[in-house]
Amino acid sequence: MIRRTRKEKVRRILGCTLMALLVVLLGCSFVIARRHVSYAIHPSRTVIRIVDTGKGRFLREREVAAVLPIDLKDSISRGVDPDRIERDLVDASTYIRSATAFISPSTKRLHVIIHERTPIIRYFRNGTSWYLDDEGISVPQRQGSAAYVPLAEGTMTDGTIHYVLYPLAQYLYDHSEWSHFFSYIEIISESKIHLYPRVGTVVFELHGLETLEQDLSKIPIYYKDIEPQVGTNKYALVKLSYENQIVCVKREK
Repeated sequence: MIRRTRKEKVRRILGCTLMALLVVLLGCSFVIARRHVSYAIHPSRTVIRIVDTGKGRFLREREVAAVLPIDLKDSISRGVDPDRIERDLVDASTYIRSATAFISPSTKRLHVIIHERTPIIRYFRNGTSWYLDDEGISVPQRQGSAAYVPLAEGTMTDGTIHYVLYPLAQYLYDHSEWSHFFSYIEIISESKIHLYPRVGTVVFELHGLETLEQDLSKIPIYYKDIEPQVGTNKYALVKLSYENQIVCVKREK
């Protein structure tokens, strides 16, 4: 009796195991098949939509259309793989953050939605103008496109871009009041940064980014308590990174 019970348990275990393996194999087969499915569309009905950030569009619909494996003037039904289209679009352009392709079953219309990268600062390196996006990806500026973001120049090594420019630009982007306040940033070194406001001639100096938030919080104090007493042309440089104080450097006569 005991032997029969054990045999039945073993059979049940083996049966469940085989069933689980069968489910896994069927699932894998479905995924693999899905990757190679081709859906019929009418190319001339294709809709391309580019979602930009409002800071300036990088791409045009014709550039996206050139990557597609179809001719948009073609009215004959064609087969396409939406997954493959998405991968090809992202691989084709550094300006594309993500791409979505889907088909309307009733109209056989292909929809392609492009999400562009979000530039947060523009900088110059080796005579070339670049944009740095909110993921830390650098893309070259395109002729005819311009984003309303601060401009940075100075020491642009891989280190300063990664450890200074990107975190500073990300902070300014996350705090839009500062992104609009500053127009120009000079990266002198990893431990010295000059910030130029859009209005006025005074320059604000940071000694690194370790105390960035509290350093920038001193700027309103300067405009409220110091500048009204001495005038707008008294100081050329305002150093923000000294603890519990604002150090001002007089303008040379």
